[in-house]
Amino acid sequence: MIRYFIFISLSLYISLSFNIKNSYAETNNLNNLKIFTGKWIDKCFEKTENTKKYCLLERGMFLDEKFEKRVITMVFRTSENTSDVILTIISPLGTFIPKGFNINLDNKPLNKKPYGFSHCTQNGCFTNIKIKKDKLETFKKTNVMNLVYTLPNEQPLDINLNLDNFTQAFNKITKF
Repeated sequence: MIRYFIFISLSLYISLSFNIKNSYAETNNLNNLKIFTGKWIDKCFEKTENTKKYCLLERGMFLDEKFEKRVITMVFRTSENTSDVILTIISPLGTFIPKGFNINLDNKPLNKKPYGFSHCTQNGCFTNIKIKKDKLETFKKTNVMNLVYTLPNEQPLDINLNLDNFTQAFNKITKF
């Protein structure tokens, strides 16, 4: 299972390119923060000798209209022979790592405790979350996912992510 998550993380790291020059917290006026949401991108990978067929659904959030300064990436991963989904969130640098972050779906917490980070790179901090079928149904009904981080100065950083067309996009990666 550990190799599975390492494989996912490495695949995401290689396939996603980021262009963040300074930390998110250092370069933005939080009162005037505007996030630009990219399109849902889906990709499936065929079964090999060592892996089952799996699919990814990605959506990036950016600080600019040209979609060059990526701040957050969320990736949903489905795999044949399981109904569970792995959600990988690549969070911005400049947050207070020991506090983790919270996820709210339409202002309702996804979990009682904050989520931790598995590792950080120059591209951001990675978190892998197993999403069970009942929680997935909540995602499908949700309009806004809110990520709540803590900055090093203990101030909260709330980032709202639009989940428009999630169900339609997600259905594309569930046909095996």
